[in-house]
Amino acid sequence: MPRYRDVTPAEMTPAQRRVHDLIVAGRRGRFGGPFQLLIRAPEICEHAAKLGEHLRWGTSLPDRLSELAIITTARFWRAQYEWFAHAPLAEKAGVPAAAVEAIRRGETPNFTQKDEALVHRICTELFKAQRLSELAIITTARFWRAQYEWFAHAPLAEKAGVPAAAVEAIRRGEAPSFTQKDEALVHRICSELFKTQRLSDASFSEAVASLGETGLIEVIGIIGYYTMIGNTLNVFQVALPEGEKPPFPE
Repeated sequence: MPRYRDVTPAEMTPAQRRVHDLIVAGRRGRFGGPFQLLIRAPEICEHAAKLGEHLRWGTSLPDRLSELAIITTARFWRAQYEWFAHAPLAEKAGVPAAAVEAIRRGETPNFTQKDEALVHRICTELFKAQRLSELAIITTARFWRAQYEWFAHAPLAEKAGVPAAAVEAIRRGEAPSFTQKDEALVHRICSELFKTQRLSDASFSEAVASLGETGLIEVIGIIGYYTMIGNTLNVFQVALPEGEKPPFPE
Protein backbone atom coordinates (compact mmCIF):
# COMPACT_ATOMS: atom_id res chain seq x y z
CA MET A 1 0.00 0.00 0.00
CA PRO A 2 1.42 3.44 -0.90
CA ARG A 3 2.52 5.57 2.04
CA TYR A 4 1.64 8.82 0.43
CA ARG A 5 -1.11 10.55 -1.47
CA ASP A 6 -0.70 12.78 -4.50
CA VAL A 7 -0.49 16.49 -3.85
CA THR A 8 -2.70 18.20 -6.43
CA PRO A 9 -1.64 21.52 -7.96
CA ALA A 10 -4.54 23.20 -6.16
CA GLU A 11 -3.16 22.02 -2.80
CA MET A 12 0.40 23.13 -3.45
CA THR A 13 2.07 26.04 -1.75
CA PRO A 14 3.41 28.78 -4.04
CA ALA A 15 6.91 27.28 -3.76
CA GLN A 16 5.62 23.81 -4.68
CA ARG A 17 3.56 25.12 -7.58
CA ARG A 18 6.57 27.01 -8.98
CA VAL A 19 8.64 23.82 -9.00
CA HIS A 20 5.72 21.82 -10.40
CA ASP A 21 5.41 24.24 -13.32
CA LEU A 22 9.16 24.19 -13.96
CA ILE A 23 9.12 20.39 -14.25
CA VAL A 24 6.09 20.36 -16.57
CA ALA A 25 7.74 23.00 -18.77
CA GLY A 26 10.97 20.97 -18.97
CA ARG A 27 11.99 17.98 -21.05
CA ARG A 28 9.76 15.60 -19.08
CA GLY A 29 6.62 17.53 -19.98
CA ARG A 30 4.76 16.03 -17.04
CA PHE A 31 4.77 15.90 -13.27
CA GLY A 32 4.70 12.57 -11.48
CA GLY A 33 6.78 9.62 -10.38
CA PRO A 34 9.31 10.47 -7.65
CA PHE A 35 8.57 14.17 -7.95
CA GLN A 36 5.17 13.62 -6.32
CA LEU A 37 7.17 12.64 -3.24
CA LEU A 38 10.03 15.12 -3.51
CA ILE A 39 7.65 18.07 -3.96
CA ARG A 40 7.07 17.92 -0.22
CA ALA A 41 10.50 19.56 -0.02
CA PRO A 42 10.24 21.85 -3.06
CA GLU A 43 13.83 23.12 -3.03
CA ILE A 44 15.20 19.57 -3.03
CA CYS A 45 12.66 18.64 -5.69
CA GLU A 46 13.78 21.50 -7.92
CA HIS A 47 17.46 20.62 -7.71
CA ALA A 48 16.78 16.90 -8.15
CA ALA A 49 14.63 17.60 -11.22
CA LYS A 50 17.32 19.78 -12.81
CA LEU A 51 20.02 17.23 -12.08
CA GLY A 52 17.91 14.37 -13.41
CA GLU A 53 17.05 16.29 -16.56
CA HIS A 54 20.73 16.95 -17.23
CA LEU A 55 21.76 13.36 -16.53
CA ARG A 56 19.08 11.97 -18.85
CA TRP A 57 19.36 14.41 -21.72
CA GLY A 58 22.34 16.70 -21.22
CA THR A 59 25.39 14.46 -20.97
CA SER A 60 27.71 13.24 -23.73
CA LEU A 61 26.29 9.72 -23.44
CA PRO A 62 23.74 8.47 -25.98
CA ASP A 63 20.33 7.50 -24.61
CA ARG A 64 21.25 3.84 -25.04
CA LEU A 65 24.07 4.04 -22.49
CA SER A 66 22.25 6.41 -20.13
CA GLU A 67 19.25 4.09 -19.95
CA LEU A 68 21.52 1.08 -19.50
CA ALA A 69 23.10 2.77 -16.49
CA ILE A 70 19.66 3.64 -15.13
CA ILE A 71 18.24 0.11 -15.32
CA THR A 72 21.44 -1.39 -13.88
CA THR A 73 21.01 1.00 -10.96
CA ALA A 74 17.32 0.15 -10.65
CA ARG A 75 18.17 -3.56 -10.54
CA PHE A 76 20.72 -3.13 -7.77
CA TRP A 77 18.25 -1.23 -5.58
CA ARG A 78 15.30 -3.43 -6.67
CA ALA A 79 13.55 -0.16 -7.51
CA GLN A 80 10.30 -1.47 -8.94
CA TYR A 81 8.90 1.78 -10.29
CA GLU A 82 12.25 2.95 -11.65
CA TRP A 83 12.62 -0.30 -13.56
CA PHE A 84 9.02 -0.12 -14.79
CA ALA A 85 9.62 3.37 -16.13
CA HIS A 86 13.04 2.88 -17.71
CA ALA A 87 13.28 -0.72 -18.96
CA PRO A 88 11.07 0.11 -21.98
CA LEU A 89 13.12 3.26 -22.59
CA ALA A 90 16.32 1.22 -22.52
CA GLU A 91 15.02 -1.18 -25.15
CA LYS A 92 13.65 1.70 -27.22
CA ALA A 93 17.07 3.35 -27.09
CA GLY A 94 18.75 0.21 -28.40
CA VAL A 95 19.76 -1.92 -25.42
CA PRO A 96 19.11 -5.55 -26.47
CA ALA A 97 15.98 -7.01 -24.92
CA ALA A 98 17.90 -10.13 -23.87
CA ALA A 99 20.39 -7.99 -21.98
CA VAL A 100 17.60 -6.06 -20.26
CA GLU A 101 15.98 -9.32 -19.15
CA ALA A 102 19.32 -10.73 -17.92
CA ILE A 103 19.87 -7.60 -15.83
CA ARG A 104 16.34 -7.92 -14.42
CA ARG A 105 17.09 -11.50 -13.35
CA GLY A 106 20.38 -10.45 -11.74
CA GLU A 107 22.39 -12.37 -14.33
CA THR A 108 25.40 -11.24 -16.36
CA PRO A 109 24.17 -9.91 -19.71
CA ASN A 110 25.94 -10.55 -22.99
CA PHE A 111 26.66 -7.46 -25.06
CA THR A 112 27.88 -7.17 -28.62
CA GLN A 113 28.62 -3.47 -28.18
CA LYS A 114 31.80 -2.80 -26.22
CA ASP A 115 30.50 0.49 -24.80
CA GLU A 116 27.44 -1.25 -23.35
CA ALA A 117 29.61 -3.91 -21.71
CA LEU A 118 31.82 -1.16 -20.29
CA VAL A 119 28.97 0.92 -18.85
CA HIS A 120 27.41 -2.17 -17.26
CA ARG A 121 30.77 -3.15 -15.77
CA ILE A 122 31.34 0.36 -14.37
CA CYS A 123 27.92 0.34 -12.69
CA THR A 124 28.38 -3.17 -11.32
CA GLU A 125 31.82 -2.44 -9.91
CA LEU A 126 30.58 0.74 -8.26
CA PHE A 127 27.73 -1.12 -6.58
CA LYS A 128 30.10 -3.77 -5.30
CA ALA A 129 32.17 -0.95 -3.78
CA GLN A 130 29.16 -0.12 -1.60
CA ARG A 131 30.56 -2.51 1.03
CA LEU A 132 32.01 0.22 3.27
CA SER A 133 29.09 2.57 2.69
CA GLU A 134 26.56 -0.07 3.71
CA LEU A 135 28.68 -0.99 6.71
CA ALA A 136 28.57 2.64 7.87
CA ILE A 137 24.80 2.73 7.28
CA ILE A 138 23.98 -0.36 9.31
CA THR A 139 26.29 0.75 12.14
CA THR A 140 24.36 4.03 12.19
CA ALA A 141 21.04 2.19 12.08
CA ARG A 142 22.09 0.05 15.04
CA PHE A 143 23.02 3.05 17.15
CA TRP A 144 19.64 4.70 16.55
CA ARG A 145 17.77 1.38 16.70
CA ALA A 146 16.28 2.38 13.36
CA GLN A 147 14.20 -0.71 12.59
CA TYR A 148 13.25 0.12 9.03
CA GLU A 149 16.70 1.44 8.10
CA TRP A 150 18.27 -1.80 9.31
CA PHE A 151 15.61 -3.87 7.55
CA ALA A 152 16.39 -2.06 4.29
CA HIS A 153 20.18 -2.00 4.50
CA ALA A 154 21.34 -5.12 6.33
CA PRO A 155 20.63 -7.30 3.24
CA LEU A 156 22.41 -4.71 1.07
CA ALA A 157 25.42 -4.77 3.37
CA GLU A 158 25.69 -8.54 3.03
CA LYS A 159 25.09 -8.35 -0.69
CA ALA A 160 27.90 -5.79 -0.96
CA GLY A 161 30.31 -8.11 0.85
CA VAL A 162 30.08 -7.35 4.57
CA PRO A 163 30.34 -10.76 6.33
CA ALA A 164 27.03 -12.05 7.62
CA ALA A 165 28.56 -12.79 11.02
CA ALA A 166 29.70 -9.18 11.34
CA VAL A 167 26.25 -7.91 10.37
CA GLU A 168 24.63 -10.10 13.01
CA ALA A 169 27.16 -9.01 15.66
CA ILE A 170 26.39 -5.36 14.91
CA ARG A 171 22.65 -6.08 15.17
CA ARG A 172 23.18 -7.62 18.61
CA GLY A 173 25.27 -4.65 19.73
CA GLU A 174 28.42 -6.77 19.96
CA ALA A 175 31.92 -6.07 18.61
CA PRO A 176 32.16 -7.63 15.15
CA SER A 177 35.28 -9.39 13.91
CA PHE A 178 36.58 -8.28 10.52
CA THR A 179 39.21 -9.79 8.29
CA GLN A 180 39.30 -6.67 6.11
CA LYS A 181 41.18 -3.74 7.69
CA ASP A 182 39.06 -1.13 5.90
CA GLU A 183 35.86 -2.64 7.35
CA ALA A 184 37.30 -2.62 10.87
CA LEU A 185 38.35 1.01 10.37
CA VAL A 186 34.95 2.22 9.12
CA HIS A 187 33.18 0.45 11.97
CA ARG A 188 35.57 2.03 14.47
CA ILE A 189 35.02 5.51 13.02
CA CYS A 190 31.25 5.12 13.38
CA SER A 191 31.45 3.61 16.85
CA GLU A 192 33.82 6.28 18.18
CA LEU A 193 31.64 9.08 16.87
CA PHE A 194 28.52 7.58 18.42
CA LYS A 195 30.18 6.89 21.78
CA THR A 196 32.25 10.06 22.21
CA GLN A 197 31.00 12.52 19.54
CA ARG A 198 34.69 12.84 18.62
CA LEU A 199 37.30 10.93 16.59
CA SER A 200 40.61 10.18 18.29
CA ASP A 201 43.88 11.35 16.77
CA ALA A 202 44.89 7.73 16.13
CA SER A 203 41.64 6.91 14.31
CA PHE A 204 41.74 10.17 12.37
CA SER A 205 45.30 9.53 11.20
CA GLU A 206 44.50 5.96 10.18
CA ALA A 207 41.34 7.06 8.39
CA VAL A 208 43.15 9.71 6.36
CA ALA A 209 45.99 7.30 5.55
CA SER A 210 43.63 4.51 4.49
CA LEU A 211 40.58 6.30 3.08
CA GLY A 212 41.99 9.73 2.28
CA GLU A 213 40.37 12.96 3.42
CA THR A 214 37.70 12.50 0.75
CA GLY A 215 36.84 9.02 2.00
CA LEU A 216 36.65 10.20 5.61
CA ILE A 217 34.31 13.04 4.68
CA GLU A 218 32.16 10.56 2.76
CA VAL A 219 31.88 8.27 5.80
CA ILE A 220 30.92 11.25 7.98
CA GLY A 221 28.37 12.33 5.37
CA ILE A 222 26.83 8.86 5.30
CA ILE A 223 26.56 8.83 9.10
CA GLY A 224 24.90 12.25 9.09
CA TYR A 225 22.45 11.51 6.30
CA TYR A 226 21.35 8.15 7.65
CA THR A 227 21.04 9.62 11.14
CA MET A 228 18.48 11.99 9.64
CA ILE A 229 16.72 9.20 7.74
CA GLY A 230 16.74 6.79 10.68
CA ASN A 231 15.35 9.35 13.09
CA THR A 232 12.68 10.44 10.61
CA LEU A 233 11.53 6.83 10.27
CA ASN A 234 11.66 6.37 14.05
CA VAL A 235 9.72 9.52 14.87
CA PHE A 236 6.94 8.70 12.39
CA GLN A 237 7.01 5.03 13.46
CA VAL A 238 7.25 3.70 9.92
CA ALA A 239 6.37 0.03 10.28
CA LEU A 240 8.20 -2.88 8.75
CA PRO A 241 6.36 -4.91 6.11
CA GLU A 242 3.83 -7.31 7.58
CA GLY A 243 5.44 -10.45 8.93
CA GLU A 244 8.90 -8.93 9.38
CA LYS A 245 10.42 -9.19 12.87
CA PRO A 246 11.93 -5.95 14.23
CA PRO A 247 15.71 -6.36 14.48
CA PHE A 248 15.98 -4.32 17.70
CA PRO A 249 13.98 -4.10 20.94
CA GLU A 250 11.75 -1.05 21.20
